[in-house]
Amino acid sequence: MLSQLGWNVYHVRYDDWFKFGPGEGDSKKQFLLDLLNSEPTAVLKDRDPITKDEVLNNVRRKKNYLMQVRELRKDKKIEVQF
Repeated sequence: MLSQLGWNVYHVRYDDWFKFGPGEGDSKKQFLLDLLNSEPTAVLKDRDPITKDEVLNNVRRKKNYLMQVRELRKDKKIEVQF
């Protein structure tokens, strides 16, 4: 709908973020800059089918990513002052 209103719409799939580790903010920024420099698409197209092993590998990567984020958050102390 937004593209029909004249907006340039760029699609980022949620699993694209799992390609980058929790501390790889610069890589994420570069990914977004590359995306913004490409042609916008009105429709998010399906990807090619993947094998069961690829699905399991993707799930494993996501679990590892979330575990790393939990560890990083656990080590940080948040101070609140009033």
